[in-house]
Amino acid sequence: DQFSDMRISINQTPGNKPDFGFTVKWDFSGIFVASVEKGSPAEFSQLQVDDEILAINNTKFSYKDTKKWEETMANAQETGNLVMDVRRYGKS
Repeated sequence: DQFSDMRISINQTPGNKPDFGFTVKWDFSGIFVASVEKGSPAEFSQLQVDDEILAINNTKFSYKDTKKWEETMANAQETGNLVMDVRRYGKS
């Protein structure tokens, strides 16, 4: 499959939306963006549905490690900064 890896930086007011305007789905091969809310920080940062999340703020996640995910997202919400390493398939 053709893919491109990229780093996406999402910023918002600290303590604002806990999800930065996106939801995820977990499967055996990784964590993927399930939805992106219109007008959200995630949309403005050009995050797209089906992007695979490789890491957040330099933290990688093993399969279904939701506790680590929640801690990482909570820390990002406090600072208002989220740096995501994502892999986008099928487009160049």
